[in-house]
Amino acid sequence: MPELPEMETYRRLLLPLIVYRPIASVEIQRERSINIPVEQFRAKRTLLKPALVEQSRVYDREGEPCPRCGQPINLATLRSRKTYYCRNCQR
Repeated sequence: MPELPEMETYRRLLLPLIVYRPIASVEIQRERSINIPVEQFRAKRTLLKPALVEQSRVYDREGEPCPRCGQPINLATLRSRKTYYCRNCQR
């Protein structure tokens, strides 16, 4: 899932304080880590899903026609990683 802008802001603020320094301990306070209500957070997360769906149009569709050109979707495997792709569209 892409990073939410709020988390990127935290990363930018913290990076100068922690770079090249050992982290001795970590305390997670979930309630204070997100500045928006849970309902709004879930709504934002849901809004990100169409982009993910667009990226995954050929996932797990080996042998089926490519939605763009109609050629069969291929599967390449490297160790336990699988990549589905269209030979015609991805050059």
